[in-house]
Amino acid sequence: MAFGRRTGALPSGRKEGMPFAASLGCCNGSDRQGPTALLNSVARVDSSLSPNGYALNLRFDASSLKGERAVDTMTALTRGFFSQGGMEMQLNVLDPEMLEDARAHPGRYPGIVVRVAGYCAYFDELPLTVKDEIIARTRISLE
Repeated sequence: MAFGRRTGALPSGRKEGMPFAASLGCCNGSDRQGPTALLNSVARVDSSLSPNGYALNLRFDASSLKGERAVDTMTALTRGFFSQGGMEMQLNVLDPEMLEDARAHPGRYPGIVVRVAGYCAYFDELPLTVKDEIIARTRISLE
């Protein structure tokens, strides 16, 4: 996250100072086609070019993962990704309003764990700038 603040604009359209993608997934706000397109794109990556592997962090909005249909959809997404050669994915399911409230009221939700960038951390223990970046990350919805 710190490198994004120190890096100029890129030809991809990323603006100067904006965060880099926290994984092999898309940069904040650049996901336009939904989870199927994202997983299909990442599955095309030749993982043999990355001997230590890659990280694919996906943050799903908790409200879109309710009901049997959501379970079936997540199962299909996961199976489709790995059947195409996808190597790994790390899922994080969070309520964006709860994160906003946790940022405004430290200590109210001491057990919230979030995916940062290659590691997990308690939300309360993160600096405000990191909390803001996590809240701003693309929220994937199944709806």
